[in-house]
Amino acid sequence: MIQQLHQLASQTGLHQKKQRESLTLLKQLISLLIIMQDLLEMILKDIVNHPEDIKTEEQVDSTDPTFVKYLIYAHDEDKGLIIGKGGRIISAIRDVLSIKAVRENKKVRLEIVD
Repeated sequence: MIQQLHQLASQTGLHQKKQRESLTLLKQLISLLIIMQDLLEMILKDIVNHPEDIKTEEQVDSTDPTFVKYLIYAHDEDKGLIIGKGGRIISAIRDVLSIKAVRENKKVRLEIVD
């Protein structure tokens, strides 16, 4: 998507500086439009063998509305892929979501449901 935006900007004949400013603005707008739960599902569906079985559920803490827990439901065969060797994949997913969460002033926790 970003490459398509870059091509569109270059086709419009904008100067290099204006192109960079436009792309930066578009990236910021896209990051605001993507909901954290959708981002999580998009990442998960790209790494599993059964993307149709991926479901997520958002639970907001009633005592602290800035704390959000995402429950991940996946096919049994895919749970190992999501966790990864030594927990590397799930850790990387947490890192990506944490970046988004900081921008939204939230704290995120992921839990894979058995």
